[in-house]
Amino acid sequence: MRAHSASSTKLDSYDAGFEVGRELAELAPELVVVFASIHYDFVDFHEGLVDGLGREDVEVFGGTGDGFFETRAAADIGVAALGIASAGALGVHVHVEPELGADSRAVARRAAEAIARSAGEAPVRLAMVLYDGLECGDNRVVEGINEVLDCPVFGGITSDDRKMERSLVIHRDQARANAVGLLGLTGELAFALGVENGASAVGASGVVEAATGNTLERIEGLPAIEFTAKRLAKDASTFTNQDIGVLNFECASSADMADPQYRSVSNWQRSDGALETFGPVEVGQHVRVALVTSDELLAGARSVLDALDRERLDFEPVAGLAISCAGRKWFLGQRYGEEAEVIRDNLPDLPFIGFPSLGEIAPRRRADGSYSTNLFHNVSLVVALLGRPRTPDRAP
Repeated sequence: MRAHSASSTKLDSYDAGFEVGRELAELAPELVVVFASIHYDFVDFHEGLVDGLGREDVEVFGGTGDGFFETRAAADIGVAALGIASAGALGVHVHVEPELGADSRAVARRAAEAIARSAGEAPVRLAMVLYDGLECGDNRVVEGINEVLDCPVFGGITSDDRKMERSLVIHRDQARANAVGLLGLTGELAFALGVENGASAVGASGVVEAATGNTLERIEGLPAIEFTAKRLAKDASTFTNQDIGVLNFECASSADMADPQYRSVSNWQRSDGALETFGPVEVGQHVRVALVTSDELLAGARSVLDALDRERLDFEPVAGLAISCAGRKWFLGQRYGEEAEVIRDNLPDLPFIGFPSLGEIAPRRRADGSYSTNLFHNVSLVVALLGRPRTPDRAP
């Protein structure tokens, strides 16, 4: 397996596609993953891409975001592309399912079933999911996928340069809103996934006693906001909009808080004392209040890369994909470039691309190399390393 990354900040759709295609042409990729600004005409972009590549027999999958970052560049407007070539050793299966907002769990399940059918007898080793979260308030995509695919899944919610109007999933020359897209990989593939938020837990955990969808109602006999205020030793009346993004919940299925996922508070101004979050919280989950600072977000990024240190992996990374919450970008402000630098510093010369998302998907990688179930996260960084098994001549 070989890989190469490219990017363009050209505003014209055809020109941007042609520029990244020409940069990837020598690789002759079978798969190109793209993360792009919302403004592009993706029919014209695809035409430019295949003209630049000099071939049409290439699978293209991706989505729109709030900017991009790439091996050598980062920008608020433009496109990043990662080409992968494997001489047929890697099986590539893509499906986009429309009408996600009708029932996100059922629609995601249909997308996963389509990937499984396409793969046939070959086991799906790894999958990437991208979807329009602006159209699915219930946000049950991961649950639908988990019902079908028995493999690690990573990805994120597509974005639209912070307009919050629509976001797109890209497949070849089509870009769809209100859709979920899956990329399933079979064949010769080695990989490692990492995810972290960086928030610091405060106080003891509590059990969720009442929750409906994205609304956290009662924890340990208290309204959610009262439980939160008690853990922070403050009056619930003192919460302000400044707490949005700073205030998170670490959520887990067991009291030892193993394999946690994070939920960020989206609305605290409810008369019933409930808190709304960017994603569902389940009755019976254990939750801890967690606060975050810019330094902690960047420390979380470093912890992801430390856990994926090349010397400790049993394969040789060839490419990387990163999905970082747009909330991290907004919170870090002018320091956001430091997160891309963390990736570059830890993965020098490795082709990688990434984008700021509106939600992140990944399982937790455990110390023994196994993975938890696939989880939906808030304000987190997901990194996926793809590569080939080590052989004696490529040993570290």
